[in-house]
Amino acid sequence: MDQGRRVRTARSPRGEGQTARSGDFPRVQGGDIADVASETAEDVPDAWVGRRVLLDPAFYADARADAAPVGLLGSEADGGFASYVAVDAARVHDVSDSLLSDRELAALPVAYGTAMGTPERSRIGSGEGRCW
Repeated sequence: MDQGRRVRTARSPRGEGQTARSGDFPRVQGGDIADVASETAEDVPDAWVGRRVLLDPAFYADARADAAPVGLLGSEADGGFASYVAVDAARVHDVSDSLLSDRELAALPVAYGTAMGTPERSRIGSGEGRCW
């Protein structure tokens, strides 16, 4: 994996790109990550340092905007329970102006992904979403 375009937050020393295979342990858990960017790769503007950021924890099948997620930080790669996390800059979102706390912000990507992905994976069609 290309080591450029990285933003490191105060989480995970191993960084992104260490994808788990069956039996690769220990794995650092944690897909809910919001913090302050502590450093950047050479090809990412230093202006990111010190910004409050939210990380997209998903790995995608390809670069398309509608690409399916194929894994998560904290599952297929080390996640936010570590000291530092290094991710591609495209997965970092500036939330400096948000009124939400870091905990509230961090909970959004995984919860949203679960809520949106469950009907897709279960192949629920129009009119089939009733639970009664």
